[in-house]
Amino acid sequence: IEDEISATTPSDGTGSSNNYSMTEHVVGTWINGETLYEKTINVGTLTNGWKSVNHSIDNLDKIINGTGILFNSNSNDYYVVPYLSDNPNYYVALNLNGNSVSIYAGPTIYSLITDSYITIQYTKITD
Repeated sequence: IEDEISATTPSDGTGSSNNYSMTEHVVGTWINGETLYEKTINVGTLTNGWKSVNHSIDNLDKIINGTGILFNSNSNDYYVVPYLSDNPNYYVALNLNGNSVSIYAGPTIYSLITDSYITIQYTKITD
């Protein structure tokens, strides 16, 4: 699996691009002037219920944003995390804390997922 994935945002007048990396990198400034960092965590396949993976971020202060993507390579289906469904068997939730990212997957959807990634943005105590 590649350590960095780049995607250029469609022309929206800003000329910005998104770089997703499993290595911590600076992406901007938070509203209080602190440096904003981002890191993508490979969670892999899921389990029925909660699965936690250590994010290995030192000196984390505040988690500003968290989102994810789940892949089903067998059907080419993609699910954005959190994923809400009328059927609780397909429900996917996200929990972030100072040590780990955790994904809850319902009893049907977990077996469909072949890869999962969570991207978090955060500030650090050291800045």
